[in-house]
Amino acid sequence: MNFRVKSLFLITFAFITACHSKIEKQTPDLNRVVYVCKSPNAKRYHLNANCHALKKCNHEIEKIKEEKAKRFGTNLCGHED
Repeated sequence: MNFRVKSLFLITFAFITACHSKIEKQTPDLNRVVYVCKSPNAKRYHLNANCHALKKCNHEIEKIKEEKAKRFGTNLCGHED
């Protein structure tokens, strides 16, 4: 392969890999455990209990299944998507 073909291949591979990992994170796994701040104003759920946005919660943090979090109308935290 010449240099251009190799470069194009590497760029395409890197792009596909980056897109795949982002899609994987955004695809809900309704059985996975997520973390929700029990504040009445909470609008996000978190995949990581140590998410810096979740650390701002002044209420109880509940571990629930992602399916339940979605039913409450919360969305994935923007720092984790």
